[in-house]
Amino acid sequence: MWRLSTAKRHLAFGLALAGGLFAGLANAADPITPPGSRISLAPPKGFVVATTFTGFQDQAHHASILIAEFPPVAFTQFRNGLTAEAMAKRGMRLLSTETIEGVPYEQITVRAEQRAGNQVFDKWLMVINGPDMTGMLTVSIAKPAPKQLSDAVIRAALASVRIHATASGDPIAALPFSIEPTARFAYRKPLAGRGLLLKETPPPPEGKLDDVGFIVSLATEATIAPSDQQRFGEQQFLNSRTITDQKILSTRPLTTSTMAGFEYLGEGKGAGGRPLRYLVVALYPSGRPFVLLGMAPPERFDEALPEFRAMVESFKAKP
Repeated sequence: MWRLSTAKRHLAFGLALAGGLFAGLANAADPITPPGSRISLAPPKGFVVATTFTGFQDQAHHASILIAEFPPVAFTQFRNGLTAEAMAKRGMRLLSTETIEGVPYEQITVRAEQRAGNQVFDKWLMVINGPDMTGMLTVSIAKPAPKQLSDAVIRAALASVRIHATASGDPIAALPFSIEPTARFAYRKPLAGRGLLLKETPPPPEGKLDDVGFIVSLATEATIAPSDQQRFGEQQFLNSRTITDQKILSTRPLTTSTMAGFEYLGEGKGAGGRPLRYLVVALYPSGRPFVLLGMAPPERFDEALPEFRAMVESFKAKP
């Protein structure tokens, strides 16, 4: 893995760096734990708690801090995946790797750049090996970064990260939508503050590999024009990194009691190459794209389909 150079600096540079760090600390707020999360940090001045994902945002400067929580085993997988090649596949150019001082957990932070349309974003990805969880923080800042979001300021914010024993409030209640799961879905896990995983049993190794699952997520912060909505929903399924050999079998317009969208029936292969059938629904309240995906082994799909559609009907987006 990469290491931040520890070569000695000239005294003048060291003093300038220290001055920048103290300025960053002065700009940081008190530690805040977003609703539904166990991870807190002191965000830079101008950041507020986000309403559509777990984390913070500074809309004036097109900047955000996304917080996500994963099982403990994910740390090694994430750390080993922070390579230039792997990040390039996600549209990011790796710039450097470092360890943020002051964080009381094993962690690694990478710097990268990512282009979205005509805009380039400065990215910081910190992965933390917590006591009983893996934490990931993703900082995105539109370039050129303003002075108040200097490297020293971001490092000071990341150095303030702490993991707490319990979540701040109900993590499901904090999601940007509500849904009524049917009784079979005993396992319910929020995903990065903008999604929800429902399964009959926990993910392996604790649970079964071939049970029925359902995922709800806010696909992006951008609104989707009506003329692009059918294709957008198709691409969410066809471009999934967790499904292989995807094929859409049918498409139809869909109208629930509160909004319109599209329904797709598909097939593909999930983890380990096991065949699965899928119900994919893309809904667009006020143009915001929510994707609902039900999955089951082929022999169980027809049994689960009425429950998938009942949960789609119960879906409501929050303002």
